Amino acid sequence: MGKIIQQLIILFLMSSLEIFSQGDSPCTASSVTINSGAVCGTYTSGTTVGATYSNNAANGGTPTCASPGAPDVWYTFVAPSSGIIQIYLTAGSITDGGMALYSSSNNLCSGTLTSIVCNDDSGPGYMPQIGGCGLTPGNTYFLRFWKYSSGTGTFNICF
Repeated sequence: MGKIIQQLIILFLMSSLEIFSQGDSPCTASSVTINSGAVCGTYTSGTTVGATYSNNAANGGTPTCASPGAPDVWYTFVAPSSGIIQIYLTAGSITDGGMALYSSSNNLCSGTLTSIVCNDDSGPGYMPQIGGCGLTPGNTYFLRFWKYSSGTGTFNICF
C-alpha cells in the first residue's frame, strides 16, 4: 500500500509541474492577452520553477540588466493598435526580478531577437516594470523574466 501512495504522489508532482510549467524559450513562450484600460485589472500567476537559463542568440543573448543567469521564462503578445504596452509585476516568492522586452526580425520566435528595453527595479519593491510605446501594432513581441541573481520562484504579471 505504501508503494502505491508513493507512486501516486510522484505522479501528482510530475503532473503539477506540467500544469504550472511556462515557456522556457521564445519558441515555447506563453501567449498572453493584453488587458484593456489604463489600470492593470488581472494579474496572472507565474513561476520560474523548472525553467532553465540560456544566453545564446536564439534566447535573446545576455540581458543588459538585473544580473542575468537565473532561470528565465518567456511570454509573447501581439502589440495593440495603440502601440503602447505596460507590463507590471508583483512579488510572489520572487521579490527581486528582471525582465527584458524583445522584437523579432521576422515577427516569429525563429527570428533574430533585438532587446527593446531591459528593466530591474522600476516596479513595486525590487520588481521590474516596463512601459513601451512605439511598438508596431499587430507585431509579436517577446518578454523574458527572471529572478535577480539566482534561484527560482513565483511572481504575478499583468499586461
